[in-house]
Amino acid sequence: MRLRPLILLLVFCGLFLGTFAQANGDRALSTADPHVPLVQLDVMLMPMTATQLRVEASAWQGELQKTAQAFADLELRMLQREQEESTPERQAANEADLAQLIDLAREREARIKRLNRVLDQITRKEGLDKDHKEPADVALMRRYIASVNGVRSDVIDTRTLLSATTAWFKDREGGMRVGKVLLTLLLFMSGFWFLGYMLARAINKALVLSGRSSRMLTRFNQRNLPRFMLVLGILSGMAYLDINITPLVAMIGGASFIVAFALQDTLSNFASGLMIMLYKPFDMGDFVNVAGIQGTVQSMTLVSTTISTIDNKVIMVPNNSIWGDVITNFTGVTQRRVDLVFGIGYRDDMAKAERILRELATAHPKTLDEPEPVVKLHELAESSVNFICRPWVRTEDYWEVHWDLTRQVKERFDAEGVSIPFPQRDVHLVDTSSAQGA
Repeated sequence: MRLRPLILLLVFCGLFLGTFAQANGDRALSTADPHVPLVQLDVMLMPMTATQLRVEASAWQGELQKTAQAFADLELRMLQREQEESTPERQAANEADLAQLIDLAREREARIKRLNRVLDQITRKEGLDKDHKEPADVALMRRYIASVNGVRSDVIDTRTLLSATTAWFKDREGGMRVGKVLLTLLLFMSGFWFLGYMLARAINKALVLSGRSSRMLTRFNQRNLPRFMLVLGILSGMAYLDINITPLVAMIGGASFIVAFALQDTLSNFASGLMIMLYKPFDMGDFVNVAGIQGTVQSMTLVSTTISTIDNKVIMVPNNSIWGDVITNFTGVTQRRVDLVFGIGYRDDMAKAERILRELATAHPKTLDEPEPVVKLHELAESSVNFICRPWVRTEDYWEVHWDLTRQVKERFDAEGVSIPFPQRDVHLVDTSSAQGA
């Protein structure tokens, strides 16, 4: 029986403490300081449940409503004063009210920011519904924010707007915060771009040391690696500033799938361009025959290759057409063989002709001593005895030696009485008249 009073006392204390805790839980904590910094507010909101966050949101909405009411009362007073006669006292009162209106606008903006932070936390902890919409009470508060936000353009004049803009730039949570964000992004972008530039230089040097360097691959690295790192720097800066980049990444992924499906041929050219750069069958400045087109490679992208033909036409060839066809590179090596064929008559001295060709091929200043020129009797054609003359030259001297030897052989053959016959046939006539008379 002695325990009954003690039990009753404990039950009473529990009910009292529960009521006190509930009353304390229904009271907002973050509005104790309406000017609480946003970073500190985020820390305070982090451990709260969705129910507690709704209490905070309701309190911040009340603070916003008070500020909006004061803003509306001041606007109404200014509108009523417009009906009065213009006097110096009225002008002074308007200027004072305009200054107060600017302060209220800044205060209203601060309340809106804090209320939105609370609503963001509620959405983050409860998630979106099946229609990807926020909870109904959160959406309702968002609409309330939209309805009370803004400044009447017919109340605030140019001077007031200028003052408000200046004050916003000086505000720690306004222009200063935006400036900090922009400066941080600029630092990330500059740092990552410089890192991409240095990375491109390092890769190009490594390619030179490995013997797999090419002008096309070097230019590709110099142009695209810094750009890629610049984009990576923007995303890294946004993540550093606690900006949610998940929707952006998801949007990029979805757009990539759509673009890949719509641009299949372009992506095929892209892949072919990568293969050409990696295996480098030709380089910029080479004279090539690709996809049935002969010319000098002027430039190359991942999609197409630009070729300048001998008659100075500029042709853009898709990389897929190049990689899927035979590639002939005339200038991809340091030495080339000049293939010439010269014919003499059947009655001419073959030994003399062979000696002349060998002397001319050896004496030319731009033919190489090693490998030695090859001069041989090649074939007995219908109208001539043909010799091959095959000297070796540097690639850049190919056409000069070709044209020089052709001219020199003609002049030397003429000087030493070696004929270059025209196509000819022996025609035998048979007289059949005597046979018929007999």
